[in-house]
Amino acid sequence: MPTELPEAGYESIRDLINSSRTAPSQWDYIALVDDAGDEVIRVSITGDANASWSTEDQDASGSDETMAVTYTISGSDIDLSSGAVTITSSELYDTDSGGEPLSEDPFDDAVISSESDELIVEHKVETPRVN
Repeated sequence: MPTELPEAGYESIRDLINSSRTAPSQWDYIALVDDAGDEVIRVSITGDANASWSTEDQDASGSDETMAVTYTISGSDIDLSSGAVTITSSELYDTDSGGEPLSEDPFDDAVISSESDELIVEHKVETPRVN
């Protein structure tokens, strides 16, 4: 379910709209966060074959209202040396490390305990309707 953007997300959209900004940030990174609030992994959406952007929920006029990132992760992609990892949310960023989340999407706990486990995350961002 799409959630409201935090302030960093709105600032990024304002920068994109502001014509004086020559290189607006790209929302190109998705991170998965564990139950302790620590980042488990962050990947480039356009650079990772297991991640992609899509558009859904068009309204009657054909305007796109929801953008979604789908990311498939397996246990072999993360460090399981300390045991199972409980993933509780995803976050979108404009940088490959650090930064403020531009969008946060919590979900029901997903436990990855072996290299063969797989999780499909769909991070949705609701966008304003175009009239």
